[in-house]
Amino acid sequence: MSHLHGRARLAEWGVQSKIERHVHSTSEPLLRYHGAADRDPAPEFVYNTQNTYKFAAGKDKVGRIDAISVETGRTLWSWETRVSNYSPILATGSGLLFNGGMDRYLRELDSDRGQVLWQTRLASQAMGYTVTYSIGERQYIAIAAGVDSMRGPCE
Repeated sequence: MSHLHGRARLAEWGVQSKIERHVHSTSEPLLRYHGAADRDPAPEFVYNTQNTYKFAAGKDKVGRIDAISVETGRTLWSWETRVSNYSPILATGSGLLFNGGMDRYLRELDSDRGQVLWQTRLASQAMGYTVTYSIGERQYIAIAAGVDSMRGPCE
């Protein structure tokens, strides 16, 4: 899609703003939003205060990990949390799963039962992939935290 075609589509949808594309530097955001010039910044224009999110009856969690059998398609177990699971799941050969969430926890789950075996609180929400590596006889896990997805590392 060309840049002009993108602006035309925004105008069709009634968007009263302009999006500039920044492709010259990987440290810059790809899109930068400029609000409409016909009004001053105010909370009702800056923050999303109008949306209402509703859970299905009997539900109060948004994050879930399901173990599904590839042979039968049946769900073997589910693990739920009140926040989004923001990082992809790392599965190890020893039957462990690692996942980071928006609640700032990095968790280790048992892949057979879906039970949390260990967790640690991070300095910020998990923002990347969990990785594992070893040095000598010792194995480690690591995950990126403390990074704003739109601006880069926190200052």
